[in-house]
Amino acid sequence: MHAEDEKLLIQARTAKNEGAAGLDATRQAQPGAGAQGRAKPNYYAWLPLGGVVLASLFVAVLWLVQPAVSPMPELDSAADFELLSGHEDLDFYQELEFYYWLDEEDRHAD
Repeated sequence: MHAEDEKLLIQARTAKNEGAAGLDATRQAQPGAGAQGRAKPNYYAWLPLGGVVLASLFVAVLWLVQPAVSPMPELDSAADFELLSGHEDLDFYQELEFYYWLDEEDRHAD
């Protein structure tokens, strides 16, 4: 059986080589075959770079469009201290809206 196996292997190799030679001849006969036919542009390789550029543009637009932040107004601590250390009664502050209304009425009456 060993001789039969060898004979079968030789036939298989011969058939494979003939098929490969025929395939090579067929590929070479096709237009654009060979090295030029295999080189296709790979657009997917540019996706990471495009994503980085897009994200950078997005951040730049957000940075440039953000509204200007106004600085904090300076606090007049002397006026606050005067208000806290005043001799007015707490009733004065509870009825402060009434005094504002009274002041408005006096302005409209003039």
